Amino acid sequence: MQSHYIELLAIPQADMLTAETMGYILQTVHRALPQYAGRIGIGFPLYAPHHSLGNMLRLYGNENDICHINNHLQTQGLADYAVFRQPEKIPDKHQFACFSRVRLKTPSASDIRRMQKRCQQQGLSPDEIANRIQQWRNKSPNKPPAFAYINSTSTGQRMPLFIAKRDKTEAQTGTFNAYGLSQNSTVPVF
Repeated sequence: MQSHYIELLAIPQADMLTAETMGYILQTVHRALPQYAGRIGIGFPLYAPHHSLGNMLRLYGNENDICHINNHLQTQGLADYAVFRQPEKIPDKHQFACFSRVRLKTPSASDIRRMQKRCQQQGLSPDEIANRIQQWRNKSPNKPPAFAYINSTSTGQRMPLFIAKRDKTEAQTGTFNAYGLSQNSTVPVF
């Protein structure tokens, strides 16, 4: 049960954009989260849809986990990149939000060929096929959600981690992934 939180406030860097600093902080947090088995969630209080994650990250969990990860992160070289606020109890009055990973996929040429073939098998006319393909392309978001660049731990490649925020009317419990995100579980917003 989430009862406590810590805040990490990105420190402006002369040679890095705020988004890059947030990416570095998020990468470091990501490496620490697996040992908590999905009990710690992440929130971005200054999240701006289609723009940025902001310059603040909050970690939510039970008091023991939050104190432990706070101590652990302070030994991981983040002192030059983030100001740590001491663990605090979550305020009684707050809202809820779900921060989740979004995977953006744009249709490739082979995806379009497969769709054309399926439509032809269904007996659609060339105009109907073109219309259906256009509708499919329009399903892709015009503006991607906020993101941070991180390095994949498995491949080492730099990749964007797209994060969407959905406001919720009530708390939903569950586990969080290795990034502290979830498709259903909520974190407090205040």
